[in-house]
Amino acid sequence: MNNPFTAAWSRNGNLLCHGHWIITFQSRVFDLPEPYQEKHMGTLGIYSIIDPDDKLYREGLDEDDWIVDNIDWLADCFENNQVPIEECYFRFFYQAINPQDWRCTSCAGCM
Repeated sequence: MNNPFTAAWSRNGNLLCHGHWIITFQSRVFDLPEPYQEKHMGTLGIYSIIDPDDKLYREGLDEDDWIVDNIDWLADCFENNQVPIEECYFRFFYQAINPQDWRCTSCAGCM
């Protein structure tokens, strides 16, 4: 099954912290709750612009831990967006946002 979610961060380059999530589910707009619209999602990655391959800078939660930590708001959000509340869709969501996730250290805009 192909991932029914797409995710993008609205900013590229510097000042990532001034962007917002653009997410769809089966080509429909997927609305995030207010606290999550304009911040990183805390998924696992190396977010250092200085050394993007150095595992020392790895932070965030892997897929399983992230789902467990976020299940409450995510289940409510899925219900509000008419997405089945099933494990595979939680995983698809993580897999869509993870490559687009960011941290303050991702762009060096604040340096």
